[in-house]
Amino acid sequence: MDFSEDTLNKSDISNFFAGKSVFLTGGSGFLGKAILEKLLRSCPDIRCIYVLMRPKRGTSVQDRLQKILSEPLFTETLRRRVEARSKVHVVEGDVLLPQLGVSSQDRATLIHEVNIIIHSAASVRFDEPLKEAVNMNMGGTLRVLELAKEVENLVSMVHISTAYANCTLSEAEERIYDLDHSAHGILQMCEWMDEKSLKEVSSSILGTYPNTYTCTKAYAEHLVRESQAEHNIPIVIVRPSIVLATWNEPFVGWLDNINGPSGLFMVAGLGLLRAAPVTLRETFPDLVPLDLVVNTVIVAAKHRADPGVGPLPILHATAGPQNRISWQKMRRINLRLARTYPLVQMLRYPRMDFAFNDLHHKYMMFFHHYLPAHLAHFAVSLAGKPSKIARRYQRMINTIDILMFFYTTDPIFRKQKAEALFKSLNETDQYLFPMLADRMDWEVYLKGYLFGIRYFLLKEDLTTLPAARKRLTVLKAADLASTPLTLCFLYLMISWLISCLSMASTVIPS
Repeated sequence: MDFSEDTLNKSDISNFFAGKSVFLTGGSGFLGKAILEKLLRSCPDIRCIYVLMRPKRGTSVQDRLQKILSEPLFTETLRRRVEARSKVHVVEGDVLLPQLGVSSQDRATLIHEVNIIIHSAASVRFDEPLKEAVNMNMGGTLRVLELAKEVENLVSMVHISTAYANCTLSEAEERIYDLDHSAHGILQMCEWMDEKSLKEVSSSILGTYPNTYTCTKAYAEHLVRESQAEHNIPIVIVRPSIVLATWNEPFVGWLDNINGPSGLFMVAGLGLLRAAPVTLRETFPDLVPLDLVVNTVIVAAKHRADPGVGPLPILHATAGPQNRISWQKMRRINLRLARTYPLVQMLRYPRMDFAFNDLHHKYMMFFHHYLPAHLAHFAVSLAGKPSKIARRYQRMINTIDILMFFYTTDPIFRKQKAEALFKSLNETDQYLFPMLADRMDWEVYLKGYLFGIRYFLLKEDLTTLPAARKRLTVLKAADLASTPLTLCFLYLMISWLISCLSMASTVIPS
């Protein structure tokens, strides 16, 4: 992409951010880092970016920021724009704390200096206890809104939600839907109720929501709507779906975690994940590359400051119904890529099959997952070494079970407003800030995605390919040899079961 001065001068969005200061929460997260990098790269005249961060495990916020800026994501941007580093200022604080845990001096600076707020901080753990999820996703949002009310020259605030805030619907528009409870009532309940009492009422609060993450993000939107209406805060809500590695920016395939499908693709490439439930066979999940979400957030910030925009615009940062891909097709593409560009760390030959029914899935889970894991655990233990293989395998299965709702449902997220907004941008901004996935070639994208997993997560470059291909040949032979052994084991089990039943029938008196 051409981010030359001539090109950026033609960008309404880059010019909008010129001379303005941004307050960013969640800047150490997957999405937050990418937003920070894109602002530094595409908005060189931005005045300042304040990043809220808390000390972690004895590491100061200054050291944490330095570590983030030294990651590969920022290398090229900071090389080309040396002055960009000086525009990033870390603010010590925590969205979980009153007043965001920010010192009075820092809060005064934010109130006087900030023009744009991007609230990205959230708990994305789907199994988070309700009290913690409410405090982070709802309480944290409310505390950022309280700051927004005080900011003197606020022109725009972006609240990053999730498209799955409406996952209980088969089709969701870019609007807020009514919920069963009061958002403030839930906040108050979680403040005074103990854990035991809260557990007893949590199912009533969750209703049809599959987990605390989606539920609390939905109620957080109601807090945003109430604050906007009461205090006229210029807010826009952006709802991403399932966010994957980058498509193009700042380079192909960047990611820094194994959350969501990334973890599935990685363990499948290592040969560890082989069985998929029947419900995945023809499901079309809504998956979106990270850079498209980042661009939507930045475009939304400028859009909200435009005259004539409604009080609370909502934009879906999703693939939408036009260009989705089924798990079945992804399985075929990923297996072909995993065998063409194998990983040197793979433990078994990459293979994955969809079950025909639930009984078949249980059979596959036993022979492909539980049995190999416990045999490996037993072998390592016999050698006198501590083994965590079985426990790690179980953790992987538990994680997949937690995520299964998102993978086995395919709601339609309409995005007419996001599409209309993108079409309203000038030619330069459409080039610099692409938001739509309708022209994305999934096979090309998945190749870059898997190379990203290889390089950024497993630290393997292409020099490992010759050794990996030799290993693939050996593991394929072992896999072929294991098939008759598995059938033999199954035959012996069935024979033993029949024998036991036969013996039991002879001792039961008639």
